Amino acid sequence: MEKNDYTPLPQHDQAPVEVPRQRRATWKLAIPVGILFLLLTHLTTSTMTGKGLFGCAGKAEHGAHMKGHGHAVAHHASLLKEASCPAQPKPISVGADWDIINDESYADKAAGRLSRAVQINTVSFDDMPSDPKDPRFDGHTKFAKFLEDEFPTVYSGLKHEIVNEHAHLFTWEGSSDRKPIYLMAHEDTVPVNKDTEDQWTFGPWSGEITKDHSKDTPGTWVWGRGASDCKNSLMGILGSIEKLLEEDFKPERTILIGYGYDEEIGGGRGALPIAELIEERYGKDGVEFIIDEGFSGISDAYGARVAALGMAEKGSMTVKLTVNTPGGHSSMPPPHTGTIVNHRIAFTSSVHETKKHYKDVVVPVAKKLGFSISYFGEEPEERKAQHLTISVVGNEHIDGLEPAPITPADSSAFGFIGGTIKTVFGKHTVIAPTGMFANTDTARTWNLTRNIYRFSPSDLNESGGIHTVDERISLHGHLTTTQFYYKLIRNTEGWEA
Repeated sequence: MEKNDYTPLPQHDQAPVEVPRQRRATWKLAIPVGILFLLLTHLTTSTMTGKGLFGCAGKAEHGAHMKGHGHAVAHHASLLKEASCPAQPKPISVGADWDIINDESYADKAAGRLSRAVQINTVSFDDMPSDPKDPRFDGHTKFAKFLEDEFPTVYSGLKHEIVNEHAHLFTWEGSSDRKPIYLMAHEDTVPVNKDTEDQWTFGPWSGEITKDHSKDTPGTWVWGRGASDCKNSLMGILGSIEKLLEEDFKPERTILIGYGYDEEIGGGRGALPIAELIEERYGKDGVEFIIDEGFSGISDAYGARVAALGMAEKGSMTVKLTVNTPGGHSSMPPPHTGTIVNHRIAFTSSVHETKKHYKDVVVPVAKKLGFSISYFGEEPEERKAQHLTISVVGNEHIDGLEPAPITPADSSAFGFIGGTIKTVFGKHTVIAPTGMFANTDTARTWNLTRNIYRFSPSDLNESGGIHTVDERISLHGHLTTTQFYYKLIRNTEGWEA
């Protein structure tokens, strides 16, 4: 694969699509949430100068746009070089294929399985206890029994380990000493607000299966909390393993499958101990690549079919400012009253830079007004009646979470995954890097590999309601998810990386 072998986006007879300006592309990612939601995604330059969320820029349009801008052209040219699409891989298909879409008996089985998975409540709340044996985690015990009953072939054919009570690690030993690949999912879900339950078309734990319910949900769909996030991926991975075992497939490269039970609240009880166990066995950087869930998937954008691979992930930090001042009546307020602080965070800000900003901006003002100050664990010698506390809050990543290391786009893993995507979703699919604007369990896996991909292998139009009302996924979307993992594992045969 040549590094300069770029594949341009398809050209049409119509007028070319206007390339979004830098500011517009930036604002598509900059979503303020809460008092201080730290958007630390350090994406490649392409994300902010190219095609919206995707790291693919149209060189011709940018070149024309910059004509006549004098000395700025040279600098912008260097950005354009970075903003080019990665070399596009060729489709990869090794061994047998599975025409899962036309496998009616399996489709019926898959719909029923996913429906039953949704009916088991595995909610994570922010205040979940640290002890995994607490009764509040009992739903995961029930879910574990369900999976073992549904996939007996997988449980008997692979090495299965329970990690920290409710997390699971499957190991399918390969015949070679090549680095393993690691496929991830999680079984927990976000809660359902009781005030919104009557807004659901079907009960959030019903696992309702519909056929041609509406123009927006043609064909077969499965409804309920967790249908898309993330029991679809979990069931798809296990379904693909089951099929391969039935075909007597024996991998050359070891396949690891892990799923945690607290991703929605940070992954410290599930993904973290699994990652520590894997690192203990295979060493630092001992995994070839990781694929986990992502908001990115298959979509139509700018006249092309695009598969967006999440190759970066934002950091996060919640800062709490507490101001204590003597009381008084609102009709006669003191000269200085408590107020709010608003601060925009740059994409590339680190946790340290953000803390320093608060210290540099807030502390001098507080001192001038006669406040004593506690900031990020540093306490004053004397605490006054007027006191300001600046702290990081949250029960996960209590010191803040840095942006994830950026996955390289010139690696063999990128070409391998991209080639598999082209086989499953069409050879003209453009493989493009993007950034994940939410956090995933991969935040716990940075020591295992530099090749971390966040990707949902289905059309983004085939799911909806994630983290809100009417969560659902089409059966077709679930089947393509299963098909992708099946082909991915098949393709590892002979792949040297």
